[in-house]
Amino acid sequence: MEETERKRQLAAVAERLAMLQERLARTQLVDPSRQSGEAVRFGAHVVLTGSDGSERRFQIVGVDEADAAEGRVAFTSPIARAVTGKKVGDAAELATASGTESLVV
Repeated sequence: MEETERKRQLAAVAERLAMLQERLARTQLVDPSRQSGEAVRFGAHVVLTGSDGSERRFQIVGVDEADAAEGRVAFTSPIARAVTGKKVGDAAELATASGTESLVV
């Protein structure tokens, strides 16, 4: 491996480390059990009902915890953003590739 390539890789690792350290410094621990439960927030377990009666169940989590196969979606995802702040019975609109989907929390 050339010296230039090693320096480039080292710089990339240092940049990633700095980003992770900064992210860690801004991290706040959120205890979902201390949330009011009145509205959808970070940590909430959500059940959405589609207009066809189908249900989707997931928990809103941090980006690093997200795993759609396990029912955990990032708070930054379109579906989480669509329901954040909604209450039971509220409608949420989700933009999809095939159009807008109406869901009920």
